[in-house]
Amino acid sequence: MGLLQIACMTHARAGQAVIPYFGGPNAQLAADIFGCYLSERMTLEVLSRIVAAVTRHSTHRQIVAFMTARILARQLERRRKLSGTELREVAARAVEDFRMPSPGPAGAGDAPLVKPYFSGDLQQIISGIHSIGLVNAFYEDEAFNTVVGEYNIKDAYDFDNDRSMFPFYDNYRKQLAKFYVEDDANPLRLYSKCIVTYEKDLLLAPTTGGNAVNGPLNRPFVFTAFMYAIEVGGCTKSLPWSANIPFTIDLAAGPVDDVRGTAPDGPSGGKPPIRNNLVQGAAPPNPPGARPGRRLPDLPGARQRFKFRSPRPRPEPAPPPKGRPYTVKPGDTLSGIALQFYGNAGRWKKIYDANIAVIGSNPNLILVGQKLIIPD
Repeated sequence: MGLLQIACMTHARAGQAVIPYFGGPNAQLAADIFGCYLSERMTLEVLSRIVAAVTRHSTHRQIVAFMTARILARQLERRRKLSGTELREVAARAVEDFRMPSPGPAGAGDAPLVKPYFSGDLQQIISGIHSIGLVNAFYEDEAFNTVVGEYNIKDAYDFDNDRSMFPFYDNYRKQLAKFYVEDDANPLRLYSKCIVTYEKDLLLAPTTGGNAVNGPLNRPFVFTAFMYAIEVGGCTKSLPWSANIPFTIDLAAGPVDDVRGTAPDGPSGGKPPIRNNLVQGAAPPNPPGARPGRRLPDLPGARQRFKFRSPRPRPEPAPPPKGRPYTVKPGDTLSGIALQFYGNAGRWKKIYDANIAVIGSNPNLILVGQKLIIPD
């Protein structure tokens, strides 16, 4: 490590200690991830805390609710429980579809999908993710009502990211980086232009407040601009990481109420993780092997982590309501569909009662692609 890099890293560690960059309930975790970034090594202990923080976040609960709705809808369509292979296919497609925003206008009863975004308390840790995908999903109980599994998220902790929405800050950090790379053959010139400029601006900047759009910048923004400059200059580099996020779905409880914009993001919200399976530069773990035991004839391929104690009779599924099939489109609401088919928006409850297994407990939340039956 050259003298120039040592000087830059010294300023970075000093800034970590005195600048109020990290705040909120996950402040210590954010500071520890920054420490991993400076040391260029992610630790399993920090990864396990990231997993715990993600499982408490509303975006995680949205993903689980979306998978639950898709699995229940497919069960209703097939009029039976899904096989293990079918379960994984539906769950994997749900995770993939959740990544894509739902087009179309938002209206009464609409809840457009959004790309996974861990905002609020996790914004300093995961402002957005590079990729998300299902690792595994399988039945855990003999009644095939409890689904457990994991999805994987990949991200990279860095400062070289898109900040064009903050023009004043974006221009300042690029000017600082320009000083850094202007004459990399002359460390003295580099030091005087980049680091001294940073020190001067940091001293003049307010501790809080500031305006990243129009200026002036506060100290945290000046600090992150300096980190961007030294990353572009090669003193630091992006820190990629990957983690498997566990989930549990209770199919017997029915659809999960929508949590977008309503559930708190922080240590008090959500359920604790059922396990921490962490991945760093390795392929996701294989699912547990099937244990000896009987297998239901209509569930070929199901991953079973249990033994049947005794055969249990399975009740016949209730016959589906008679009527016309309808696939939910962007902008649809139950009252709008009732007006279309019955000429009376007030008859939306007839549609809801016939499709409660698909829609769930919230008649104001119907999802694009859901298969409904319009009763005669």
